[in-house]
Order: sequence, then C-alpha cells, then structure tokens
Amino acid sequence: MGGATVQTLLLENPGRFSRAGLVSAGAKLRVLPVIFEKLASDFPGYLDLMDKFAFSGTAAAAAKREVLEDTAKQDPAVIAQDFRACDVFNVADRLPEIKSRVVIVSGTDDLLTPPKFSDILHAGIAGSKLIRITDCGHMVTSEKPTELAAALRGLLRG
Repeated sequence: MGGATVQTLLLENPGRFSRAGLVSAGAKLRVLPVIFEKLASDFPGYLDLMDKFAFSGTAAAAAKREVLEDTAKQDPAVIAQDFRACDVFNVADRLPEIKSRVVIVSGTDDLLTPPKFSDILHAGIAGSKLIRITDCGHMVTSEKPTELAAALRGLLRG
C-alpha cells in the first residue's frame, strides 16, 4: 500500500519529489482471493496466512511476532479496505512518466509482492536502481531494517 501511495504521489505531482524509495512495491497489486475470504470470516486464519506469506523462512521470530501482534489489534474491515485499494491499483502503463530518482527495494523471498514486481518497476522507471535483499520477505522494515536503511541512505546521499 505504501508503494502505491508513493507512485501515485510521483505521478500526480511531477517535479515535486526529486527522490523516492519503493519498498516491497509493484505497479499493479493483485490480491489473492483467499486473503479477502480470511479477512471476512476467519481473522485468526488471516494472521496465519500473513505469518506464512509476509515473511521469509529465515525471519526472526521476534520480528514476526511484533508485526503479527500489531496486526491482530487492527480492524479486519480496515485491512480489507486497504487490500481492496491494492487490488485495483495499476499504474504499469504510467511508469515512464516517473522522472524522480527512485530506489526500488525488494526481498528475494517476498510472496505477497514477488521480486518480478520490482523488476517491472525497474524496467519501467528510467534510471531507477534495484536492490534485492536476500533472505527477506515482504516485511523488509521488520526483517532487514539495517539493509533497508543502507539502501535508502544511498538514495538520500547520492
């Protein structure tokens, strides 16, 4: 959702942002129907799905627990609204309009927004830089915060 917001800001405000980071993002974000099903009728089942799909197999238990405990406090209807917005998001044909300096960061083990989505962003945004973080799923901020900070620091410095 954050990547969709950033792309929308870049496209709707050309020239306003000189740099941007896209983390675990895609130009088109289709959502698996089972996610909507679980959110509608089985919130604990949704949390189990996120435990399996949002993290790499090497993610630290503490990082997973923190994210899942926070998610468990959220309203499933609000989460479903976020996913509905993602499901209809599609700016793939507009990527060449993005002229800002963009760093795209993705985890090699991301099952929610697979690395091929980052490849599409990288191919569509001229001059973008693609950084893959190994042994990392969708939750880059929780799984590999040091590596993510280094990637974004390079964007800000350069």
